[in-house]
Amino acid sequence: MELSAELSQSLQICGDSVHIRDEFFKPLINNIVEDVLGNKSGDVVKGIEPAIYKQSYGSLATFFLEAAKYDATSSNISSLLEDCKFSADRTEMVNTLFKEKKPALRAMLSRIGTSHPHVVDVDWRLDYYMKVYVAHHFPLLCVAVANALPQQVYRP
Repeated sequence: MELSAELSQSLQICGDSVHIRDEFFKPLINNIVEDVLGNKSGDVVKGIEPAIYKQSYGSLATFFLEAAKYDATSSNISSLLEDCKFSADRTEMVNTLFKEKKPALRAMLSRIGTSHPHVVDVDWRLDYYMKVYVAHHFPLLCVAVANALPQQVYRP
């Protein structure tokens, strides 16, 4: 698993205890994972500057999803986070949470289809719209499109 330069820079900000103090880090990563899994808590961790919170939220959510996608081990995660200057305590918190939530994250990712919906049927008709004060006809085309999602394969 390889991280982009932008993601690495954002994770370095997350790992810095100057930007996110240690008492706010654990609630932050818990909220992120729960939101990604669809268990929306809606809680915003107070005590973090909004711009830093937004950047950290996005980068950590991306990191968790990429780690689940590539089925990363705790040693892979540790080495990536150490490269991003995470402390040992924060690395352990992320590893513990990821190990706990990894099956749920992978199940959620497996439910996302790899192909897009496709058009199955198109129903259309041509009507005319007459304005009251004008004697001209304006064509009006009404189109109804039916989409179908391809069958999604669920792999637990």
